[in-house]
Amino acid sequence: MKKFNHFFLWMLSIGLMPILGCEKIIEAGLVSEDTSLNRSASLLTGPYNSDITGQIVDYSGKIAEVYADVFTQVASGVDETEINFKNTDGDTIRAFITRINLNTPGLLLRTATPYDRAPSLNTNTGKNHVQVITGMGKHIHYGSQKVLAGINGDFYDVSNNIARGPVHRNGVVWKDSFTGSPTLPQQALSFVGVRADGTPFIAGKSDYLTHKSSLIEATGAGVLLIQNGLVVDNSSLPQLAGEPRTAIGYTAGNLVYMLVIDGRAPGYSMGARYSMLSAIMKALQVENAVNLDGGGSSTKMIRMPIADTLKVINRPSDIAGARAVANGWVVVANYQVSTVAGATTYGFVNGIGTAARFRNPDGVVMDHQGNIIVTDRTNHSIRKMTSAGVVTTLAGNGTAGYANGIPGQFNFPWQSAIDANGNIIVVEKDGARIRKIATNGSVSTIAGTGIPGFLDGTGAKFNNPLDAVVDSYGNTFVVDRDNKRIRKITTSGVVSTFVGDGTVNILKNPIALAIDLQNNLYVSDANTIKRITPSKVITKIIGDGIKGFNDGIKGQPLTAQLGDVFGLCFDTKGRLFLADASNHVIRKVTPSTTGDWTGSIVTTIAGTGTAGKLDGLAKSANFNNPYDVVADASGNIYVADNLNNCIRRISY
Repeated sequence: MKKFNHFFLWMLSIGLMPILGCEKIIEAGLVSEDTSLNRSASLLTGPYNSDITGQIVDYSGKIAEVYADVFTQVASGVDETEINFKNTDGDTIRAFITRINLNTPGLLLRTATPYDRAPSLNTNTGKNHVQVITGMGKHIHYGSQKVLAGINGDFYDVSNNIARGPVHRNGVVWKDSFTGSPTLPQQALSFVGVRADGTPFIAGKSDYLTHKSSLIEATGAGVLLIQNGLVVDNSSLPQLAGEPRTAIGYTAGNLVYMLVIDGRAPGYSMGARYSMLSAIMKALQVENAVNLDGGGSSTKMIRMPIADTLKVINRPSDIAGARAVANGWVVVANYQVSTVAGATTYGFVNGIGTAARFRNPDGVVMDHQGNIIVTDRTNHSIRKMTSAGVVTTLAGNGTAGYANGIPGQFNFPWQSAIDANGNIIVVEKDGARIRKIATNGSVSTIAGTGIPGFLDGTGAKFNNPLDAVVDSYGNTFVVDRDNKRIRKITTSGVVSTFVGDGTVNILKNPIALAIDLQNNLYVSDANTIKRITPSKVITKIIGDGIKGFNDGIKGQPLTAQLGDVFGLCFDTKGRLFLADASNHVIRKVTPSTTGDWTGSIVTTIAGTGTAGKLDGLAKSANFNNPYDVVADASGNIYVADNLNNCIRRISY
């Protein structure tokens, strides 16, 4: 939500807003909803909720009875099946299977490492760092990728925490050797990789050097389970029947399966031999599969759809729970950019999607119904856009002027805010006024005479006001750029100076505002972001003050370099998004903990830094002077792409 609409967030907190996505956990025997992955209904021999269950029952030859199957749609292209069954030996088994459709735009399989960095020595222990898979996933989430599911990876030497096999991460080779153990012949036998085109690859270690240069991501692994569609006989290798097991494999159609079978718990889950893993993978039509690190390391996590948090869903056999490991495999969703409405050809046209026309949209804010309110600057109007891209005009007639009433007239409105009653507060830059659009569409003037200048109190004047927010008490705060002040307007219309003295001593060039739930203001000022408490304490939290384009050192936000940030907004998780207009990118700032910006991480989530118009993968997309951003309850980010005359959406 642009500038944190307090009323909207309160509704979210008590569950009154419409749920835009839901977690679906369905017990056996109930009717399942659409899974987003095509099911083969002809395979189902029972009332199973997941087609995966039906395939394994039909083709594995390992299941005597299914007690329950639980299906969860994690995200588009990713789902989770938990099967509780009795095998043909009479043992109770719990299997957890993540299916990943890599044909889904934005999905990518990648290596996870402790703290999302190269393996390094933990000086406190003298061993390499290890971390639980959820911890690895949370560190990856700081960037433009969202972790949806994950599994533990390669075996590692417990004496030094060094992985047995190679490790590639994002095209960088961190380890390129296999370090096996004479007492553990089931380790350091194979590898899992991802090629530059995003397709997975599994082979034995003898093939590693041949394929090394083509692998963007890679870890070592254990015994091959299926090779080129044929089951591998591993009966001669040492294995205990009651061990937890972990595996990964892929089909010819780019479906990846992550499998964990719990063990060491008779009555709950007995565990499995390699033959069980192979049979399940073969039933799922997997072409190549491999055993990953098992035993106490066997861990499966998914992102819970409603809570939007990573959670271990199996029962790791270690007493302490999920074990810290050397690496893992995760599936991530990459931000995608699309055009919701408008086109590079400007105009003043209502309509749907690219048939609608804007002219230099400057501001986006979300109303209480989830619509995007667009401040359409050079059309001198305020527009409304639904999430489906239906555009209508709320106020203004397309011509510069000054008129209250319906439809009213504006003179280059810049940005807007929403108050608790649903009124739209419009900052009229060239008109030097603050206007209000009531819920019935009637336009009125809150403050300003129309003559640029500076004056508090009665007959207040503004000089190039650009942005506004409304606090939880109904006060409106205005960033008054050329007066180098933040102004405050009470609910009774009294105007005063909140901070700033008209010189560069306090504020140099304030241009955008946001507000958090504690009524702290955040102002974009001279290539920095400053935080202003209700008691007027000002702290620089982001940026070194030098105009540039650099995300800086991770966890040191004052080393980042910002361009002209004309738009700020918070999402529901307390992350701050920046519309960096002069760099043509959207940036994200993630605090180390809620409200603590000292160790926050700055990342560029969309845009290349070059002006243009290109949809698709966010890191390759182009914007042209993005002036504002707003986030909805589902985490979609809407961008006022000013010189492209359209509204863009960034989503997973």
